[in-house]
Formats: sequence, structure tokens, C-alpha cells
Amino acid sequence: MAMNASRRFSGRRGWRLCVCVPLMVLALAAHSAVGEDAAAASKDSATVMDSQSGVTTTGKPEQEFGMEGFASVGHMHIFANSWWSNLYLGGADYYRHSWGHAAGARLDYTAAVLAVVLKQPEMTTVWGNFPPGTPHVYTEGLDIAPIGLRMQWLSKHAVRPYLISRGGLMGTTKKAVSTYGSYLNLSLQIGTGVQFHLSPRWDGQIGWQLFHFSNAFMVPSNPGLDSSGYTCGLNYHLGPRNRE
Repeated sequence: MAMNASRRFSGRRGWRLCVCVPLMVLALAAHSAVGEDAAAASKDSATVMDSQSGVTTTGKPEQEFGMEGFASVGHMHIFANSWWSNLYLGGADYYRHSWGHAAGARLDYTAAVLAVVLKQPEMTTVWGNFPPGTPHVYTEGLDIAPIGLRMQWLSKHAVRPYLISRGGLMGTTKKAVSTYGSYLNLSLQIGTGVQFHLSPRWDGQIGWQLFHFSNAFMVPSNPGLDSSGYTCGLNYHLGPRNRE
């Protein structure tokens, strides 16, 4: 009876965390959006004159929409225990020049919505280990990362190095990495790369990224995964190209 009560308590605690964590992330995202609007109104507005008409207008912060993919080619033991699963992501991302400059780099707000495909063992132990011969299966999911920062250097040039980080939530149709894991995990992306000019509106980008996810012990099993791999994508610029 004591064991059953403990399980019920653990289950209730897990569900509370599943509800509270998304609400906290949404609150932070809303606060970030308000901060962007305030920054755009107070700092990032600029006076732009059309060379043909001579009309002076107030410029808006530069924005980009992109399509990006990630493919896992290796694993690390930094924040996680498991390294027998492979991760693939692809989806849409957004960038907005919202926060001025620091360390010689332009500071951009960024967010992403990515489809997830996780290749993982069909059955595992509580730590994500599995016996030899265990088949791997594919698990689908979605990663939503509403909080992020991109630092971009040489923003006037055709080739522009960058550092990027994003945080959010990843949900999967099966328990991720471990048979005893969870359907909902916290995610963190940290990467570097270069963005390069293709046309007045389009840029390409290539880079290297570490993608981490784990469930923060919402359930007793939390092997997590640190997956490293390459990224590539295309970015489309909205509005006038206001290069500083």
C-alpha cells in the first residue's frame, strides 16, 4: 500500500511539473515579446530616406524567417547519460534584431518550431541501456523553442559568423530515450556557424550544434541525450535590408 501511495504521489508530482514547466516557458516568452516591442520602440527605430522619392520613414528592426535542418552525427556525456539514440530535426525559425550590440556582435532574438525524429532502442533499462540485439525504432515529436539569442558578427559582410542558443520544450509520441522516461522533455540548443549572402532577400547558413534534452527528473528515469551534428538552412529577409 505504501508503494502504491508513493507511485500515486510521484505521478501527481510529474503531472504538476508537466503543467507548470510549459506555463513558465510561455510566461517567459510573453515577457520576451514585450521586451522586444519596447526595445524596438525606444532603440531600434531608425530614420530611413528613400533615395528616389526623398520620403523619410521610420525603419523597423530587421527580421528573418528561415528553414533549418539538424542531423546527429555524434554524442557527448555533458548533461546526459544516453548516447545510443540519433536525433534529426527540421522546421522553421525566426530572427529579429531586437537588442542592439555586445562584444562586437549584433544581438538577435530567435525562436524555432522543429519537427523531431528520434531513432532509439525499442526497450531499455531505467538508464537507457539495452541488451545486444535490441531493435531501434523511430519516434516522432515536436520541439518548440520560444526563447533564444543569436550573436552575429560582420553583419555588413557577405559572410557572417554567429553563435546561437535556444531553449524550449520537446514532446514525443513515445517515451524518449528510456522505456521509463517521459513524453515531455526540456530542450537546449547551442551552436555556431556562418550565414552567407545568396541574393538581396535570401541567405544560406551552415553550422555545428549541440542539442540537449532531458526531463529534469519529472519521472525517476532521466538519462537524457546530448547529440551533436551539423545544421544547414535558408533564411528569407523581411522588409528593407537595413544593414548597420
